Amino acid sequence: MAVCIPSLDDISLFKTPPTEGEYRLLKFLSNALDDSYQVFFQPHLNGLQPDIVIVRQHHGVFIIEVKDYEIPLYEYEFAKSWKVYDGIKKEQSIRSPFYQVLSYKDAMFQLFLRTANEALVLHSKNFAIISTAVFFSKAHDAQMKPLLDKRNRSEKWITCLTADDLDDCNRFMKKLPVYLREETSSLFTDDIYQEITRVLSPTERIRHLRSRQVIHYTKEQKNLIQSLPAHEIKVGGVAGSGKTLVLTQRAVHAYERTQSPILIVGFNITLNNYIRDYISRLRGTAPMRDFTIIHYHALRRYYDIQKKYKVILVDEVQDFEKEWIKDLRNNWLDKSDNDWEIVFFWDMAQDIYGRAGQGKKEKEPYTGIKGQSNQLKASFRLQSHIAEFSNAFQSRFFVNFKPEPIIPMNNIFDDSQISYYHTDSLDCEEIYSMYRMLVEVPNDASYLPNDNDIVFLGTRVAPVRLLDAFFRKKKYRTTTTFETQELYEQICSQYADTEISNQLKSLRRPRKFNFWPESGTIKLSTIHSFKGWEMETVFLLIDNTISNSQGMYETDEEDTHITPYLLLTAFTRAIKNLIIIEIGDSVYTRFFQTYVTGRE
Repeated sequence: MAVCIPSLDDISLFKTPPTEGEYRLLKFLSNALDDSYQVFFQPHLNGLQPDIVIVRQHHGVFIIEVKDYEIPLYEYEFAKSWKVYDGIKKEQSIRSPFYQVLSYKDAMFQLFLRTANEALVLHSKNFAIISTAVFFSKAHDAQMKPLLDKRNRSEKWITCLTADDLDDCNRFMKKLPVYLREETSSLFTDDIYQEITRVLSPTERIRHLRSRQVIHYTKEQKNLIQSLPAHEIKVGGVAGSGKTLVLTQRAVHAYERTQSPILIVGFNITLNNYIRDYISRLRGTAPMRDFTIIHYHALRRYYDIQKKYKVILVDEVQDFEKEWIKDLRNNWLDKSDNDWEIVFFWDMAQDIYGRAGQGKKEKEPYTGIKGQSNQLKASFRLQSHIAEFSNAFQSRFFVNFKPEPIIPMNNIFDDSQISYYHTDSLDCEEIYSMYRMLVEVPNDASYLPNDNDIVFLGTRVAPVRLLDAFFRKKKYRTTTTFETQELYEQICSQYADTEISNQLKSLRRPRKFNFWPESGTIKLSTIHSFKGWEMETVFLLIDNTISNSQGMYETDEEDTHITPYLLLTAFTRAIKNLIIIEIGDSVYTRFFQTYVTGRE
């Protein structure tokens, strides 16, 4: 049997299940092909998602796009377009499925397969490494003939598969490219094979977020996810302890209890999508429209203060000012009956804005609730090496306030890595080499890093903005929380110095609001905007230099002051790999050198 990636069992757990045609073809391929074939289902390629990609080492690649079209409703329009008659409108144009699958092939060469693309530049025959097909699951050969006769020259090289081909295994095998079923290909080298399997392999986060798997809660979490009437509670937790999971599951239970809209409010704009995804996985039959997930300033600016909520959950409350908490309690919480509930979540070690008593005696942020907080002390995100490093750092640099030590739970098979590099100036080429080394020669042979699992975090915008420009020049697609370097330079040339900061704020706000790490792209962000998220691999750029040429027009929340709280927040975003790149010297330099060198 072919090796399906993910497995058919995992695919059956996807939030969006495969279509009838996709599942039928997957089952057929699984049985018809032997285990020398790998069948990838809907790999995440920089926002592109071909339905099925077949790979066979020493042979080649076959991309199949699946369409469950009722063929009598479709008509060829021109090279890149078909017409469809949908019964409501007379007709509308859609993208040709043949052009669509061909665009996947082009993208794989131009964007993802560096080794294959270099080979293609040297000789055009290497284009044959990848072949393409479209499978029309509800069509028969005779129905397809009028459409196929009108195809242009480039589309005629694309195989057309129909339901007839799945009735006979021998017939189907004859439709496969000859190099894929019989002859080996000298063009499909081991380097290209390893590169393409790395690119196609599901990322850890996509695999987790797609599934509807059962979640196992700890005893502490089980107690905290229960929604209770006329109740107020505060929950503290270390990085990776499941605060977001508890928050979202409690929100769902609160909706089930009250049958009324739920307000989830935070400070970090980019966390909205993260929380929204958790809600979508956990909400069951609860309508998504009844969960308002918003950052505090947008709530105040755009929402009707006359609309009150029986249940409010506040995330990252250490980022809130005291007056904001009072506003939520007095103006947004509906206490007209005993159904009300308000819950606060916090982590004082991530008090990067200094609003919760940083450097003072306060051990908790203001919530208006007396007594001690409930605590989540075990981290399910961090492995031992990164947790120990973080604990050592906070023990050394947190003077007046000592956060709870992080207790890692994932320490049985700890394969996490910490690296440290010191440089006098930003060297994008060198950082790019580090990135290529990571993805091409991983420390763990069983783990193939995917771009979707990698983030570059900066203490300031300027260095990661320049790095973003560098990667885009290398033809990588990126996802950022800030403007491009080109747009930044344009803003600086058009506006007075006093206006630039406000212009940048207005540019960054929608980027943060739409920031979605599951994009399949390389991600670049400030630490501030990535707080609350997690990633398999974190490249951390600590920029201790001050240079107007790199941009000093930072916004208020992205101040250039590098505090221990800011760095600890960055360290604890990493699940597996933490690569620290320090530009210039700081009070932290000797600690980094001593700690990392000692571990090596």
